[in-house]
Amino acid sequence: MAKPYAVSMTQRYTFEGCPDRASHTKQPSGYLAWHAWAEKKARTHKQIRCETCGLWAIWVPKERAE
Repeated sequence: MAKPYAVSMTQRYTFEGCPDRASHTKQPSGYLAWHAWAEKKARTHKQIRCETCGLWAIWVPKERAE
């Protein structure tokens, strides 16, 4: 069965080493700032895996319910 991302779990890149890092969502580095940012993102966005490294590093806006 194929993995949902391009590399196997043993070949995964770190966040900094991902060749497709430009598609990762930028995030704050401070502890408190990151938690406030993540809480807001969780309400308005959903996470998806990076197809290159397999990390849950890409946030896309949720569709609005009308």
